[in-house]
Amino acid sequence: MQQVPTTFSERQRIRSLVENLPLEGQPIRHQLEQWARSIIDNEEHLAWTMVLIGSKLWTRQVSTVPVSQRLLLLPHCMRHTEQCPAPYDAEGLHCRKCGACELGRLKSIAETLGYRVLIAEGSPAVMQWILSGKTSAILGGRRIR
Repeated sequence: MQQVPTTFSERQRIRSLVENLPLEGQPIRHQLEQWARSIIDNEEHLAWTMVLIGSKLWTRQVSTVPVSQRLLLLPHCMRHTEQCPAPYDAEGLHCRKCGACELGRLKSIAETLGYRVLIAEGSPAVMQWILSGKTSAILGGRRIR
């Protein structure tokens, strides 16, 4: 089962190794996997490490996109379904920042920085944002289990 390293020190160790990788080119899955396997000791951390490497490769390109044209995509599954008062429709979850989960806090931080935020479950809502022409970079988060 894929997972995030459980200790802060292990996450920092892997981050440090990623920072020192001689990365270049486009982040193709096969190459990401090769780079990740070259620095991890635990196969369970493969996916997490691949995401770190991909993020490092894209950092320069994303940094050139104005913040107002960046979309933070958060997964709706982070909400606490039983406690969440927010309506959900084809455009995604309309978070009311009630405090029942982390989505409201993350949304507030991102919006304060100037990001647009979409809390959705899949591609139709994301595709609308892309086709609107208002988004030039999408940053994503995922639920850590």
